[in-house]
Amino acid sequence: MSAVARLPLRMACGFYDRVEALASGAVQAEGVSLTLHPPDAEDCEIREIALATYLAEKARGNAADIAIPVFPLRSFCHGLIFVNGSAGIAGAPDLAGKRIGVAVDRDTEAMWICGALQHEHGVARESLTLVDCEAKALASRLAAGEIDAAFGLRLPTAAPIRPLFPDHAARDRDVFEKTGIFPIMTVLVMPESLHARHPWLAESLFKACEEAKRWCIGQMRFSGALRTMLPWLLDEIDEMDRLFGADPWPYAVEPNRRTLTMAAQLLREQGRVSGEVDIDRLFTPIVAWAE
Repeated sequence: MSAVARLPLRMACGFYDRVEALASGAVQAEGVSLTLHPPDAEDCEIREIALATYLAEKARGNAADIAIPVFPLRSFCHGLIFVNGSAGIAGAPDLAGKRIGVAVDRDTEAMWICGALQHEHGVARESLTLVDCEAKALASRLAAGEIDAAFGLRLPTAAPIRPLFPDHAARDRDVFEKTGIFPIMTVLVMPESLHARHPWLAESLFKACEEAKRWCIGQMRFSGALRTMLPWLLDEIDEMDRLFGADPWPYAVEPNRRTLTMAAQLLREQGRVSGEVDIDRLFTPIVAWAE
């Protein structure tokens, strides 16, 4: 396409390192004039939304969007559980019957946390009393004892707030080595109507996101000077390579099938969907290519 024919698109997404090259123009989507905007920006054709929300709405037939298999945000979950030190919670089983605050915009984190508690620690979802909280109020409500625990955000660990799992990183590594699941939090979506009008668009955006991720990894691996203020960054990269291989943040359905299938299973177990979820029908088809 000529420059004049480039399709103008707005994308609402967190400004992560893996999309930095898209924001700066170092990587451009073929046929598209793409601008990045904050996650809450309105009137954006491409949006980053919570994976659990998308899967649940799509399974119910309520969504007018279709997902591009690009997953901007992932997070392990043992480090996202905090407790009030006076609430009598010494371990995961003690969460049963307690009041647990969940940030209202963190439903996917809550899904994965509840799944980990059930599958790794034997704590049934039915035993947990979840309370919706504003994200900004989560720490203050926990410190005041209005809730006994909080899910979904890293909180300051000033008394009486403490992490339930101080060794969360080691626990997350163990679970990943056992299951191969690196929890997905968000996904990019576009309107079904836009996909129907421009069937080439999803592939163009997918390739651009892949290229931006490769650009980011290349920048991160540059050993001549540390790109971020992390003194042991290169050691962390070595550990990342050991655990994840060449691509720690895979896009596309197939490399993430186990994770996506588990997400669908957790939604069923937690009563948010009924019946089977056909993962392949929820994403735009992407033709494999080699470069």
